[in-house]
Amino acid sequence: MDWNNIQDRLADLDPVKGGFSSAIRGTMTLPTGQQIFVKAGNDKNTRDWAHKEIAVYRFLSNHSYSHIGELIAVNEDETAFAIEALTKEYCWDWSETWTTKRLDATLAAMDELAAIRPKDTNATIFKGLLSKDDDGWVEIANSNELQSAFRSRMGDNPTLHRIAESFGQQAEVSRSFDAMSADALIHLDVRADNCAWNAEKNIVKLVDWNWLSLGNRGIDLASFLVHVYDSGLDILPDYAERLDPSAVHWMAGFWIKSGCTPIWPGGPANLRDIQFKKGTTALELLDKIR
Repeated sequence: MDWNNIQDRLADLDPVKGGFSSAIRGTMTLPTGQQIFVKAGNDKNTRDWAHKEIAVYRFLSNHSYSHIGELIAVNEDETAFAIEALTKEYCWDWSETWTTKRLDATLAAMDELAAIRPKDTNATIFKGLLSKDDDGWVEIANSNELQSAFRSRMGDNPTLHRIAESFGQQAEVSRSFDAMSADALIHLDVRADNCAWNAEKNIVKLVDWNWLSLGNRGIDLASFLVHVYDSGLDILPDYAERLDPSAVHWMAGFWIKSGCTPIWPGGPANLRDIQFKKGTTALELLDKIR
């Protein structure tokens, strides 16, 4: 499709809520009756992210990956794109209501992604976005400011009180985990608002591919399953074998450190609360699987 047909109608875009990106995002209905989802960068960061997402959609389509929406149009400098709209009218569910059926379908989609073997593993789109500097437990152990922020947030949670007395030990455990290994293609941000579920067809389609990389699959699974557990579905004991305790521990540190870090100017006010809660949930889940 010619992008100009979309560009001329961006003013009529129906904005989509959710997420933390400042990119222009929303749905529109074309004169043909087709519904599409549009994402357009509006600053350097979001334009760079859109450029990567376009490359990811093309790559996954070339590998016949079935858990993505169809890429319909791209603008000339590849900083904006449109895909098929996965809306409620077509039985797509974006809610945080998880069932074992939806969970199994999502894990299958992640398994299928991990099975893809890129020929050019050095391509920019596969570069991991995490680094050793993202080891949250090490950062907390080395920062009085982060420790103070942690204690101000921990309330009367006994798990967090125990952690507050063992920052050095948590850092030592975290250092022993190879978070930077690159054993599979991972999405790294699979959660309800990035995962459309169609119960009638028993399929999921994933969106928001900014974090796709060759990375540690244990982290990808830990991040996702902690989200599902936090949403209210008891994943134990049936999915315990999918969780690497070391990966869950590492993710807990990543989220808690993020939750203790001041938000950037203009950033979403609730993001740090969400991240700290995820870290707390990860620690509680970790106690149950060890």
